[in-house]
Amino acid sequence: RTAGSAGLGLWLSGSAEGDREVQHAAEHAFDWLVSRQSPRGGYAEIQNLERPADWERTGLEELSTIATGFAVHGLGQALLAGLPPKRSYMDCLQRAALWQLGLEWPAASGVFPHHERSPHNTLNANLHAAETMGLAYRVLHAVYDRPVAIFLAGAQRAVRRTLGCQTEDGGFPYRDSGGITINYTSLVLWCLLNLL
Repeated sequence: RTAGSAGLGLWLSGSAEGDREVQHAAEHAFDWLVSRQSPRGGYAEIQNLERPADWERTGLEELSTIATGFAVHGLGQALLAGLPPKRSYMDCLQRAALWQLGLEWPAASGVFPHHERSPHNTLNANLHAAETMGLAYRVLHAVYDRPVAIFLAGAQRAVRRTLGCQTEDGGFPYRDSGGITINYTSLVLWCLLNLL
């Protein structure tokens, strides 16, 4: 999650300053990020004591829509900003978007749960999934000449579903059942801005 943000910051800074050493550090961050991706395509959210989160108390690895979204945000934006395109980066984006798409439940509903086995429609998770799929579509098309239309369609469904949950006063709840906070409204809006 943070490696994606750190890598993006390093890449943008190194590019602005013409500093190849900083750009090289960014590539190392992204190489590390790609190496930590689950074979299923998502990323685990590390919460406490360097252990993956276990929200549903199953004792099983539960990959996070949100952690995956942040990882893809950094990698995808850096690729659009000129990060040298590696095959491993392309594979990472495609696996992440396929994993997000596979979480949609019910099928074609626009609901992308916070994590595997979650029964909830969590709005910021919907939009992190939308950003993952939308950015994967954009980068795969623009950088790798490989548009994958199902990613764009999934992103569009997530946005439509989430916008339909906006409250009369303009807020967005944590879940479609309620829990409005300025924090979650701002996170939903941040994700929407990233989709422009």
